[in-house]
Amino acid sequence: MRGMLTVLGAVAAMLTGPVSAQEAGKTTRIALGTGEVTGYYYPVGGAVCRLINRDRARHGLHCLVAPTPGSGANIGGLRDGTLELGIVQSKGHMQAFEGSGPFKDDGPFPELRSLFTLHTETLVVLARADSKIKTVADLKNKRIAVGPADTFQRSMAQALIDALKWRANDLEGMLEMDPAQQVEALCDGQIDAAIFAAVHPSGTVSRAVDGCEARLVEVEGQAVQQYLASHPYLTPVTVPAGAYSGLEAARKSFGMAATVVTTASLPADTAYEIVKVVFDNISIFNSLYPPLAILERQAMIGKELAAPLHEGAARYFREAGLLK
Repeated sequence: MRGMLTVLGAVAAMLTGPVSAQEAGKTTRIALGTGEVTGYYYPVGGAVCRLINRDRARHGLHCLVAPTPGSGANIGGLRDGTLELGIVQSKGHMQAFEGSGPFKDDGPFPELRSLFTLHTETLVVLARADSKIKTVADLKNKRIAVGPADTFQRSMAQALIDALKWRANDLEGMLEMDPAQQVEALCDGQIDAAIFAAVHPSGTVSRAVDGCEARLVEVEGQAVQQYLASHPYLTPVTVPAGAYSGLEAARKSFGMAATVVTTASLPADTAYEIVKVVFDNISIFNSLYPPLAILERQAMIGKELAAPLHEGAARYFREAGLLK
């Protein structure tokens, strides 16, 4: 926590107040809370700031990438004003807005506002090349590996198990391993399937596909669709054909999206410009970091955005024909 306060304190010291970027002759500095420098959120945040800063002469915004412990810290920074923007996982986004889960003691955050979504951490089901597992229903009574208890990896696997309404006796064995160990166990024949979360394109998935011809199993069906409908923080995902060796057809799954959020105190013109530089330059944005490559503008304002759209963002989306 002390390290987190140091990071946010240093960022806060560099910032002016959240005044409009249109103020003549002034540069407005905005801090974007991301994640650990070794994770996905930090480089993704760097891509967002890069687009904002390349147009600084026009709009007067200077975006600073702030490394943080992640979603919870970013919500905290937005609450106390040390951050103007934050990247927050869709489930945490919903919980922070409602004041539920880990944010229960803080209460609802009605000032939270949505800008857009980014990449998705997708549920991956890999089966052995010689197995008869063709659909997720075929996982029943098979040896599967999931992430360790109390991890995001485990929670994503549990979401699938809950969607299928399986009980403990529906699985022959469920081993707890991190994704790298799962791939090794899969290729060695110790398990029939591996279930974990990944951001595509994934080096872990590539190692399994290239190393032992593991297959991506589609996560689809009525039970899955019903589960997604009742859990709005989960989003459908399509892994495109050709994403991995031998993947001749697209595969469906689901995951949790990274979302860019702010507060109602951010000036409308500032929010408008932030969204504009990203959406008007989406092809450049796609090229800045592999997980951003398949993002499409319309899909970036989906149901994962639990908090209301910021008025400045909504104005841009209406002008661009993305929102009625």
